[in-house]
Amino acid sequence: MTTVGSCASTVAGSQRATRATIHLDRLAGNIRAIRGALAPHVRLLAVVKANAYGHGAVPCAKAALAAGANWLSVACVDEGLELRTAGIAAPVLVLGYSAPAELSAALQADMSLAVGTASQANAILRAARSIGKPARVHIKIDTGMSRFGFLPDQLDDVGETLARTPEILIEGCFTHFARGEDDPGEATNCQLDRFRAAVNVLARRGLNPGLLHAANSAATLVAPHTHLDMVRMGIAMYGYQPRPNMAPHVRLRPVMEVESCLARVETLPGGSRVGYGHTFVLPNARRIGLVPAGYADGIRRALSGSGYMVVSGARVPIVGAVSMDQCSVDVTEVGSAAEGDTVTIIGAQDGESVWADDLGTWANTIAYEILCGISQRVPRRYDS
Repeated sequence: MTTVGSCASTVAGSQRATRATIHLDRLAGNIRAIRGALAPHVRLLAVVKANAYGHGAVPCAKAALAAGANWLSVACVDEGLELRTAGIAAPVLVLGYSAPAELSAALQADMSLAVGTASQANAILRAARSIGKPARVHIKIDTGMSRFGFLPDQLDDVGETLARTPEILIEGCFTHFARGEDDPGEATNCQLDRFRAAVNVLARRGLNPGLLHAANSAATLVAPHTHLDMVRMGIAMYGYQPRPNMAPHVRLRPVMEVESCLARVETLPGGSRVGYGHTFVLPNARRIGLVPAGYADGIRRALSGSGYMVVSGARVPIVGAVSMDQCSVDVTEVGSAAEGDTVTIIGAQDGESVWADDLGTWANTIAYEILCGISQRVPRRYDS
């Protein structure tokens, strides 16, 4: 039996029972595992957007760089500024759209910017001229995601304009695969062919395309021919494959574990109704444990009646509706379960486990959303 005493644990100054442990040594091991599969010339970009998928951007960025990552990437300028404020000087690429009002701050902070529209290129040019500092950009090419980026038939004009603009320095070109997990699949190869053709258009306009990168975690794991000059390591860095068991030859370890405790254990008579809406009625007398964690912590409401947690080395079902701050589990089959015992929400305990992939399956979503959804009010403790 594992216990947390009075349902409290000191984590970064917090006494809260529900807390996350981030294993930075596992993150470093995941980086090294991927690095070992890359050709020596291929650089590795660590994706730390969305607060490093819920793990904590600054500590994860530092650990990734120490383990051999060459670049960092974020989704927006504010995320990049957080890294710079923490003293991180490594190259940082903003992968998505940046509003004109934030461009000067990004350039002053030595961030590289993705450019995917002509209007954005003009806005970057104006910002560069206003502060008297060239802008480093990566040209985003939309080869099949139908999201941000230049369409291939727009590149003739764009390439000619950028070739005549010394205030904009082309540092790289990139695209993003929609179906990189398809091992590698016709769609990925088609996108790669379009990307190469688009880069050739830019080259004919006199532009050096710089670093070429296309492979996300999925393509990095299963399609070595997509690695080009750099790969972008997202979910794999945090210990998950984009599709479970898609690359069994690469051993990844989940970086985040989330625990809480049993705040109450009571034997309730048959016919008792559990939680909001009385969606669950006990068929007979059952021992019900209360967990002080709910959807405001990232325990998705979709797990009501479908998910599991681990108590005393056994999976126990979530019963009734998950509420904002707490949920209930049926511990009848765990005879020794008592108030104060540890509840593993994500992680391993005494030979049993629940991981983000499991929660994603039960909630009809993906591990990415589970991890990103662990809220800021869950204190993080960092193990190195």
